[in-house]
Amino acid sequence: MMSWIKRNVKNVLMVAIMLAGAGYMMNDLLNQKEYIEVQIVEGDTLWSLGKEHKGDMKLNRWINEVTSNNAIIDNKIIAGDVLLIPAEQNESNKVEIASDK
Repeated sequence: MMSWIKRNVKNVLMVAIMLAGAGYMMNDLLNQKEYIEVQIVEGDTLWSLGKEHKGDMKLNRWINEVTSNNAIIDNKIIAGDVLLIPAEQNESNKVEIASDK
């Protein structure tokens, strides 16, 4: 077995790299989020929007993601702007299969 590996080390490494790349891509696909657009109105803050739209996500994580995705500086948002925010992800949004009740 060792001699086979030594003779085919390039092939073994290539397969290992391909499997690692495929695993990385699958993980990325499984973790994709859906986003929605929200128009800011007077009085909105990232915290108030987060409390309304964060779903099961922690508020600080939600705010960090929104500020990063929308290039927000100093957590300042302006009425009339449109933000791209993660769609709520919670237990009620998960796909359920109907059963014969």
